Amino acid sequence: MMPILLILMTVILEDYGIQVRTATSVSQALEVIRHFELDLLIIDIAMPEEDGYSLIRKIRVLEDTQKSEISAIALTALDTAEARQLAFKSGFQNYLTKPFDSSKLVAEIANLLVEYT
Repeated sequence: MMPILLILMTVILEDYGIQVRTATSVSQALEVIRHFELDLLIIDIAMPEEDGYSLIRKIRVLEDTQKSEISAIALTALDTAEARQLAFKSGFQNYLTKPFDSSKLVAEIANLLVEYT
């Protein structure tokens, strides 16, 4: 079953004309990354079994540099200096807290796509 936030985010991004691929676990996300060309990742830190920090660390060591260097936004409900620092140290380029403003999310996506492509 897909979490409600994932469904909401998909609808919001598709309304902006963004093609979305989704995953609900670290293993699913790694499969999506292996099989598709992606421009950006939005990773919820609170994933089941393994968290988003674990996922981004696994991505950063992939042999395919195009995939290992993909820009990523951490999405979390935890807004502390320590959590933010851990996100950047783990390999994220940006950090947004839930609940998020959809226009801010889209602006951050646009910034990262311009900055890192």
